[in-house]
Amino acid sequence: MAREGSVTLRDRLVDAIAQHVRDARVLDALRAVDRAEFVPPAHRRFPYEDTALPIGEDQTIS
Repeated sequence: MAREGSVTLRDRLVDAIAQHVRDARVLDALRAVDRAEFVPPAHRRFPYEDTALPIGEDQTIS
């Protein structure tokens, strides 16, 4: 996972989401499950961008 200093890009994304989602269980799940595992290879360089990414079947991961 890409790192910027001691904070990962995933941590940064979860911190941004935490501004809108207060449920600790949801935030814990976001930290525990690697979003990159659900993103198709063509988009794997962007898994921690705060944007919807296609995951197939006309669906996105938000």
